[in-house]
Amino acid sequence: MICVEWWCFEAIILLAGRLPHPEVAIDTVGICVNIATTTFMFPFGLAGQHGCTELLLAVQSLAS
Repeated sequence: MICVEWWCFEAIILLAGRLPHPEVAIDTVGICVNIATTTFMFPFGLAGQHGCTELLLAVQSLAS
């Protein structure tokens, strides 16, 4: 799913090159890609932290 979304971003960049001011259009798409990436990474980071916390608690309970 993420691969298809990335391909869509690439297609938008190619199509944005056909606009009257391609530099502005491509910069705008770049900003949108960065925002989308940050939007995906934030929940994954929280999920990773939650998993690490549970693992640490499990190891501590086994060591006791």
